[in-house]
Amino acid sequence: MAYFRGLYERFGLRRLVIPQVYEEFCGRRVLTMEFIEGGPIDNLELARAYGVDPAPLVRDLLRAWVLTALGAGMSHADIHAGNLFLMPDGRLAMLDWGVVSRLDDDTRDLFHAMVEAALGHEEAWDRMAGHMIRSQGVMLQDGFGASREEIRDLVRMYMEPILTSPLKDVSMAALFMNPEKAREVNYGEKAPKRSLKEKWRQNRIVAKAFSKAMDAGHFEGETQRQTFLAGKQLLYLERYGRMYTPNEALLGDKEFLAAALTMRAGENLGSMETAFGQGTAK
Repeated sequence: MAYFRGLYERFGLRRLVIPQVYEEFCGRRVLTMEFIEGGPIDNLELARAYGVDPAPLVRDLLRAWVLTALGAGMSHADIHAGNLFLMPDGRLAMLDWGVVSRLDDDTRDLFHAMVEAALGHEEAWDRMAGHMIRSQGVMLQDGFGASREEIRDLVRMYMEPILTSPLKDVSMAALFMNPEKAREVNYGEKAPKRSLKEKWRQNRIVAKAFSKAMDAGHFEGETQRQTFLAGKQLLYLERYGRMYTPNEALLGDKEFLAAALTMRAGENLGSMETAFGQGTAK
C-alpha cells in the first residue's frame, strides 16, 4: 500500500486515495491503516448525496490501472465496488490490497501490445497473436488446427472493438463466446444457424482441444494466472466505465495512452501530467 501510494503521487493521481498505513501499529497479523469514510462506487444514490461526479474518478482509476501495469508491472487485482469507496470530499479510495497482480514479462508485453493496438498500431496484433501461441498454442494450433494468421485475425476480431470503441457499444462478455457469437456481439453480424449434427461436431472439436490443453498443463502456468487476473479487473473496469463514461474507450483516450507507452515507473512523469490534462486534480 505504501509503495502504490508513492506511485500514485508520482503519477499525479491525486483524486485516488490509498489509506495510509501506520507501521508502528502493524505486525505480522495486524494491519492498521487510515479510516476511510464513504461507500461503494456503484452506489448512485450515495454519489448524488455527496454531490460527486464519479466520471473523473473512473477515468483516473483506469489510468492508474494502465500506468501501474505498464510502468511497474503490478496492479490492484481486486477492484470490485466494495473495495472502491466514494468519499464525501469527492475522492475515490482504493481498499483491500490483499491481492496484487505481479505481471510476468510475457503478460506485461501482452498488455503493452494491447495499448499499442488501442492506438491503431498494426504490428501489435501480430505480437498479441504471438502471446496467444506461446500461452495457448497447444489448444489453438494442435487442437483447433489454427494457423498464426488465423489466430491473429481471431484475436483482432475479439479485441479490437473492446480496445477502440466506446464502452456503450461493446461488451467484454464477447470474450467468453464462440467466434461466431462474438462476431455477432462485436460487429452485428448474425451468426449462422447450425444443425444439431454440426453443433455436435463442433463441440467434439472443442472438447478435444481443451483435453490437449489440459494434458499439456496449459491452465496451470503463471501466464494463465496473470491473464485471468487482468481479465477479471478489466470486467470490473468495463462495468464502472459503462456506468459513468459510456462514450469513452476502455483504456482511455489516445493522448493518454501514447504518453503512457513512453513511461516507466519514475520516468517521464512530466509528460504524464501533460497527458492527463483535466483528468488530474490540481
